[in-house]
This record gives sequence, C-alpha cells and structure tokens, in this order.
Amino acid sequence: MKNQSRNLAVMVFVLFALVLAYFGLQAYLDRLEEQEEAEAEALAAERIILETDRDAITAFSYTYEGETYEYVKEDGTWYYVGDRTMTLDQDTVDTFLGAFDSIEILEDLGELEHLPEFGLEAGYEVITWTTEEGTNEIHIGDYNETLGEYYISLAGDSHVYLQESYFQARFQKTPDYFEAEEEEEETTVNDETSESDEAPEAEAGETEGVTGETTETAE
Repeated sequence: MKNQSRNLAVMVFVLFALVLAYFGLQAYLDRLEEQEEAEAEALAAERIILETDRDAITAFSYTYEGETYEYVKEDGTWYYVGDRTMTLDQDTVDTFLGAFDSIEILEDLGELEHLPEFGLEAGYEVITWTTEEGTNEIHIGDYNETLGEYYISLAGDSHVYLQESYFQARFQKTPDYFEAEEEEEETTVNDETSESDEAPEAEAGETEGVTGETTETAE
C-alpha cells in the first residue's frame, strides 16, 4: 500500500514537472518569436530609405524607354504634362503613387566612388516625385543578372543600394496606362430605343390602313 502511494506521489510529481516544463517552454518560444519579430521590424526599418505620403505628392516623373513622362496635380486633379487634354483615371494614378509610400532597399552597399561600374553615371533611368518639402530623385542603374536586382542611388547621395527588380518594373508604363476609359454615349442608346418604340406604332398604322380598305371594298 505504501509502495502504491509512493508510486502515485512520484507520478503526480513527474506530471507536475512536465506541465511546468511545457508552460516554461511555451513561454520561451513566445519570447523568442517576439524577439525575432522585433529584429525583423528593426531590419525592415533600416532598409527604408524614403517614406512619402502619397496624398502630399504634387508631381512625379519617370524615364521609360528613353522617354521622360511627367505628371502634375492641379486643383486635386492629375494631368499628363505632355498632353493635358488626356483624361487620366485618378484612382489608377493614386494606386500607382503607392510605389512612393515606402522605398525599401535590399542592401546598402555603402558609399562607392566608381558609380559608372553600376550604371549610375550617365544614361540611367530617373524617377522623381515632388511634395511641399521638395523633390526626391532616384537613379536606377544596371541590372545584376546574378542577383536579379538593380543598382540604385539617391540624388546627392554617394551610397549605392540593391533594389528588387519589381520596383523598376512599376515604372515601365506609358501615359496610356493612366488614361480613363471613355464612357459610351447615352444618346446612342436612347436613339436606338426610340427607333424600336416607333416601329410598332408604324406597323399599327399600316394595319389600320389595310383594315379600312377592306371595309370599303365590302360595302
């Protein structure tokens, strides 16, 4: 009997120890996860080189296939500088400006003197956006085929950064991309409806005419 009581006490003690170990391990894992998330957030913050409120942007431009396209915001409406008669889809422009919300790079290669080696001396693509605080300018250099990334730099900054290719791809657009779709004219639809309504009336008139002739003949 004493042995059974002793064994039961040992089992209870072991179970209690296992429960404590479980909760202790769970708490450790939770702390480890929080630490990793904090480190990831800190690393992401270090990779952000520019942040902009898209609503504050009043103008932007970019180079694509050797052409520079400029856009300006006046009285709350966006226009393509090259053709102000073009009606732009304002929602499309606003979504596009999301590219400037947060410019996050993959790696800072540091201050480098030989910029031509990275395609950042002449002939590079230029992206600009303007707010009341001033104009930001990014230069996009050569494409590193091994890494699958672009070299970029900021105007007035000798640092060279590595940037994912999708960032450059965002600006491979002509003004037609922003052009609003033309709405179908309602007058055309209304005209077609009027013609279809008149047709039965005409047919009814012709029927009455034929009936009248038949009656006269019978008399």
